[in-house]
Amino acid sequence: MLPLRTSSFALVLAVLVAAPLARAQYAADRPVGATAQQAPAWQKHAGIDQNLGRPLPLSDPWTDSAGHSVRLGDYFRDNRPVMLELMYYNCKLLCPQVLHGMAVALRESRFHAGNQYDVIVASIDPDDKPADAAAKKQHFLSMLDEPNAGDSVHFITGPQASITDLAEATGFHYVRVPGPDGKMDQFA
Repeated sequence: MLPLRTSSFALVLAVLVAAPLARAQYAADRPVGATAQQAPAWQKHAGIDQNLGRPLPLSDPWTDSAGHSVRLGDYFRDNRPVMLELMYYNCKLLCPQVLHGMAVALRESRFHAGNQYDVIVASIDPDDKPADAAAKKQHFLSMLDEPNAGDSVHFITGPQASITDLAEATGFHYVRVPGPDGKMDQFA
């Protein structure tokens, strides 16, 4: 056991060394948590612009959840409104929440898919496959709880050019971001 004098000296020395380090971490000229309150640099490129009245790229090629080649315009028929969502199918965080929210809102509207509206969910990830779209479509239909809605709910995948055209037309700005493993395989 160290004598009291040595212990006191060690404590004073530790405080003297730690005090400047603590002051370096906090500066009175910026509020506490200011760094945590700043958006990451990449986020300035993500966002939504309101492009009301801007034409959609209806002739662009896509692939539906059954693997058939389609054009975006194939789904704009019968003068029904279309609910359009851009997301990616292998998303684990926000996208499932958005799909759930859309299904709940549509269900609570008391309108019926195929009768009063159609749904298009387009992937922004060119690596998503029709099988991914099919799985998400089935899950969405189960949340929508409309047995006859399948022909009016469309989950599509497409090449980067079609994705870019649709994102630009709708004002949907997204960026690739690293996932927890550091791979650039997520979107924001």
